[in-house]
Parts: sequence; structure tokens; C-alpha cells
Amino acid sequence: YCCRDDFGSTIDEISAWAGLHYFGSRRGKGKDLHDDSVLTWPQGNMYLIDKLTELSEVKFHSGKMLFKIDGSDLYFYDFNEKKTIKVNAEHIVLALPQFIIARILDKKTPFQYSPWMVANLNITWDEVLEKNLAWDNVNYHGKGLGIVSANHQKLNLKLNENFLTFYWPLTHLAPKEARKFALKRTHEKWSKDILEDISPMIFDIESRIKTIDIWPWGHGMIKPLKSFISKTRKELIDVPDNIYFAHTDMGGLSLFEEGFYRGEQAALKILKVINR
Repeated sequence: YCCRDDFGSTIDEISAWAGLHYFGSRRGKGKDLHDDSVLTWPQGNMYLIDKLTELSEVKFHSGKMLFKIDGSDLYFYDFNEKKTIKVNAEHIVLALPQFIIARILDKKTPFQYSPWMVANLNITWDEVLEKNLAWDNVNYHGKGLGIVSANHQKLNLKLNENFLTFYWPLTHLAPKEARKFALKRTHEKWSKDILEDISPMIFDIESRIKTIDIWPWGHGMIKPLKSFISKTRKELIDVPDNIYFAHTDMGGLSLFEEGFYRGEQAALKILKVINR
């Protein structure tokens, strides 16, 4: 279950080193904390981004998508101005996964990423569900990873409706075939799969549903397959000396501490060049 959730892979595919390190990092100890305490915020990792932004004097530009790099020139599409802009940079840090960098530079990467389907169900809500459902509910025999109450971190709410989020990593196929499977599947077929998984947990789910919004995504984390730690993660896309990578997939561990570490390492490399 955990390997499907966090890696988009089954347990027999995964690097033992990556698995042990990733899941071992979940069991931190802290003063005045219960062993099962979790470090989390209602806004997710956006909390970390907001705090870093508050402490930074860097000017941020949003609404722009990088689509090409040519030497020291970066080409962005500005969605507000509806035009392409070119930026010349002496040093470039790409805090992007390798598969996106490969697209931007028109290159290939051996790194693999799984697709998965995420659905949000708007349903009628009452005290029966409030008392009998946990915030995370899993059908052991289901295809997916269960359902999460989208309001699970909000306290003292009396709801007439709620949103449940359903996750299904498409680990039954190789990534390329799984992407084709996801893109061809209809809303009706997805919905049938979802209801089959949820019905054993919420018997009257069909009568409660208001809407089902479905979206196939690329999994946010790399598949750290066997030998990834010793071999594959060294096979980064070849780039000029002025381009630096800073992303969790370089270590095969989708942890914000890993992201901070990779960003810091990129910054130190640039400082070393500047101070030369």
C-alpha cells in the first residue's frame, strides 16, 4: 500500500534502500510529542513555501511557464500577457523533475514516473458518516488507495455535504501503458471503479453523490526502482555547466527535507563559482 501510494510502484519493484530510508524517515522523535505525531498543515506544503517566501528578498514571478532553454536563454510563456518572453541568466537552477527537464531540453531520461487517477466526490454528509468514517478509509481488496475526507484537518464543522478524495495509482501496468490506459478511459468507467471500491465502506454512496470530478495525473514522485540508488540516479540529463538541478527525484525520496537539501546544494555550487 505505502509503495503504491508514495512511489506509484508495487513493493517487488522498489529499491530496498529507497524504501527503508523513505519510510524510516517517517518515525521521527520529538520532545513532548506522541510517537504517532505527524508534522502537517491544513494548506500542505504551501505552508513551507509561504514561510520561505516571507523570509526571502527574491522577487517572484508567477503565471509564466518555462518551455525552452537555449544556452543561457530561457523562454517562458506569460499567461497574463499572452506572449513569450526571453530571460538571459548567468546561472540557472531547475527545481523540476527530470521528465519535465527532458521535455524542455528535448532529451531523454531513464527516470520513471507512474500515472494515477485522483477523483473528488461531492457527497451529502451527516452524523452517521461523521461518526463512522476515519479521515482515511481503505478497502483492503480495492483497486485504489481508499478515500480521504478533504476537511479532515478542520475542527468542529457541522457539514451537510463533504468532499471525499479517491486515489488510484495505476500500478497494474508499466508507466507508458498506464498513461495510455488513463487517457482512453471514460468518466463512466472510472466512476464504476470508484464506486466498487467505496461501496463496502459507505453502503449508500450512490444515493449520496452530487458530483464526481476525475483527473488522471502524473505521480508527483519518481519510481526508485531496484539499483536506482547505486546506478540510475547518477544518470542525470546532461546539461551545460551553468545549469543546476534541485529536485527530490535526484535522491529518489519525495520528502521536503530532500527538496531543501538539493536546493541548498545547488546554491552552494553557484556561490562557489561566483566567489572563484
